[in-house]
Amino acid sequence: MADDVSSVQRLLVPEGTDVVLCPPWLHERHLDAETRTRFPRFDLHEAVAAALLPRLPTSTRVVLVLPANTAHGAFRGHVRQQLFADWHPDLVVYVTNRGIFPDIHSTFQLTLIRLLPRGQANNRSRIAAITGDLAPATVRKELARLVRLERGRTRFGYVLERPLPPAASLGFREHHPERARYRDELTRLGPTVPLGKLFNVFKTHYRTRADRRGDQDEGHRGVLVDGRHVTRDGDIVPDPSRVATGSGHDVLQPGDILLRAIYADIGKGLVAAVVPDTERPLIAGNNLLVLRPREPLSEEEVAFVAAYLRSQRADTLLGLDAGQLISVPRLLELPVPRPDAATQQALTDLRNAAALFQRWRDEALTIAEQLFEGDDLDAGRAHVISMGQRVRQRALAASTLDDLGTRLRTRMPYPIAARWRRVQVATPNRDGYEQILECAEVLLCFCAIAGWALARHADIEFPRLAEIRHRFATKGQAGMTFGDWLAILIELAERRDLRRLPRTTPFYEVVEFMRDKDIKNAGRALAQHRNNDRHLRRPDALETPEAFTVAKADLELLLQGAEWLSEYPFRIITKTRRDSLNKITEIAYQELMGDHVIVPTATQRVAEQLDADRLHLVDRLGRHHLLWPLLHAETCPTCHNFTIFVFDRWNSASDDPEYRALDHGHAITVPGSAAALRTVGFLPP
Repeated sequence: MADDVSSVQRLLVPEGTDVVLCPPWLHERHLDAETRTRFPRFDLHEAVAAALLPRLPTSTRVVLVLPANTAHGAFRGHVRQQLFADWHPDLVVYVTNRGIFPDIHSTFQLTLIRLLPRGQANNRSRIAAITGDLAPATVRKELARLVRLERGRTRFGYVLERPLPPAASLGFREHHPERARYRDELTRLGPTVPLGKLFNVFKTHYRTRADRRGDQDEGHRGVLVDGRHVTRDGDIVPDPSRVATGSGHDVLQPGDILLRAIYADIGKGLVAAVVPDTERPLIAGNNLLVLRPREPLSEEEVAFVAAYLRSQRADTLLGLDAGQLISVPRLLELPVPRPDAATQQALTDLRNAAALFQRWRDEALTIAEQLFEGDDLDAGRAHVISMGQRVRQRALAASTLDDLGTRLRTRMPYPIAARWRRVQVATPNRDGYEQILECAEVLLCFCAIAGWALARHADIEFPRLAEIRHRFATKGQAGMTFGDWLAILIELAERRDLRRLPRTTPFYEVVEFMRDKDIKNAGRALAQHRNNDRHLRRPDALETPEAFTVAKADLELLLQGAEWLSEYPFRIITKTRRDSLNKITEIAYQELMGDHVIVPTATQRVAEQLDADRLHLVDRLGRHHLLWPLLHAETCPTCHNFTIFVFDRWNSASDDPEYRALDHGHAITVPGSAAALRTVGFLPP
């Protein structure tokens, strides 16, 4: 043992330490009656430290070498209260055994605690965790750096500046600075509440063999569920042959959440599962915590909380160290986000999709197994081929969604999807090259208009609006350009006031669109190509194929970054009927998503008052955002096709704004649009 302590001292104990105290380790149940009376609920090493510390001179700098549980265990607060009443834990180092003590398992975690007399300490605690096989020199260097540090973090540890009461846990993860950052970030999903506001938490009691056999007559008899039956995948897989009798909260209810009571693996989240509705009752067994909703929660809400508990984020916020029992008081205080409607709906859609895919899988397997049923194999073959046709069609349709081109053509707003369809079939010649540049301009234009809708919703100044208005005022005739749309998107990404908006703001993705360096460079490259093309600096016949390939790659990068547009329905409201008494508007609309403009009309009842014959973008909460007067829809007088037009130019002499078609080159003037453009600030007074 002396050699072992010496190796610890050389490696981990800071210079200037007067005493290294490494008492023998022994559980309290092996202690004699006198020691247990003097130090109730103390293990031997804790009792020895408690007995020796008061005898040391007050100027002594002492290091304790103890099992980690003494420093952070939820049930060792009474020990820490006595050990640290007069001594301040100035440095706490957690280290995996790794052969320091050969007779102890290599995964056993030790704690070295440097103590200073309370009167001489500055109330800061430096906490470190040494994991992995590290070179001794690295360990010594990092610990020396941490000891000198007054605030901040190092590679293995950090300085805890706030004083802790003597009984407080010294857990490395419990006080880690990452917890504060995670707690702040959690509010992006919605307001947070303590878990105890949503759930009661029950500990399950230890079951005797008679309990397990179900020999008792009282209560409900059912299948026994222990901690080991709860899997990391969120399933409950009990042994049906093991039964027990339970009552009260031991009888599990559908919608309960089960947690393994022992926290095992750092960073992997808690092991949690939702209790399903089963034919036989489930009885809670050993090593479980039962979370039962205080008030009725939907299946989606319970599933959300269970998924959150399994996450690394909840793991970090709970701050447990490996091998600890989950502290119920700490669990009750765990912040739980209450997601907004859009997030909740997205999660519900994902679960519904997973359930649908599972039904399709089961159906396909059932059909395949029917080949050998019955006596007539020819009939079985015909049945499998005919019944499998729909299954094969489903698989084919689903597989096309993995193709970017198909997604863009079928799910993006019509002006973008229609332009992309032409790019898909284009050949690497002059016309194909122009199709790419026109598709890019339409994409950036549409994204910028989504940014305008965001700015109007948030009541903030739209980027470059004053500059655009000034240009219209000083030039007799001016228009919007590819460069304008790109500059607007870049400013949306760089403006600090926009970055501070909640991520739940409608169309917030447009703020992040140009933060990606590669996407921004692709946009600038395409803008330069467009500018060169307009000023007769276009590639010649030999250069066009390569220019086509490069420009198409940049366009695809932009389109990938803008796929979030597919989540926001693009609609034209064709008819409205307002019920003022009930404050409900019945609308008829056409959803202009995908590369076909001829689509069926649908109806909906909404609380908003909406303009008929106008284009809207619908956010994730179902709210309609008016895109007039930047976008306008009508039948083109030139080609007689239903067309989406965008504000393009203005002539101050005639005061007639010109709108250009997004899916072809025709232009129109729209009566009354000048006044609307002045109202939203695009034109000078």
